[in-house]
Amino acid sequence: MCFDEKKVNCMQSKDKLDDIYSKVDPWGYKTNVDDKKRKDFILDILNNEVFSKALDIGCGEGWITKDLPAEKIFGYDVSSVAMSRLPRNVTPLENISGKFDLIIATGVLYKQYDYRWMLGKIKECASGIVLTCNIKSWERNSLRRKIYETEFPYRRYIERLAVYDLSASRCWEFKESKLQLKGRDS
Repeated sequence: MCFDEKKVNCMQSKDKLDDIYSKVDPWGYKTNVDDKKRKDFILDILNNEVFSKALDIGCGEGWITKDLPAEKIFGYDVSSVAMSRLPRNVTPLENISGKFDLIIATGVLYKQYDYRWMLGKIKECASGIVLTCNIKSWERNSLRRKIYETEFPYRRYIERLAVYDLSASRCWEFKESKLQLKGRDS
């Protein structure tokens, strides 16, 4: 099952997103200092661990995706134009299925996107850590089992970053602002 652009009238369509991505880096991630800080913050939280399979839902051109600490990295985006620019180490997915021990969703859990579908896919496919990072006042998020949350300035907004442990054993914790398996010393 893929993104369903007919579900919500105000949602940006695939064609609209492909049009936005007709320009490389349309959001200015590679040139905006706030985006560099945001990416570094996300990766710093995750980089204590190496995951088996990582998925970035709403990966765009792979700005954050390419550096996820995982043996296999997968990306999904509604825009086929954006996915055509994914780095070589990221496998593009047309459909999301299977289990992933790391899933991230950054800048996509908003009403103009099919956030309900994305949250459903996260719940269905997560077997470990889920990290979300979205503009706080726009975010639509019903995930549970949060183990960490913080807020920080991002562009002219406040960004909310949250980490959830959706593993069956609930084996993750935060120690000294780093994600790690429970019981392991830093």
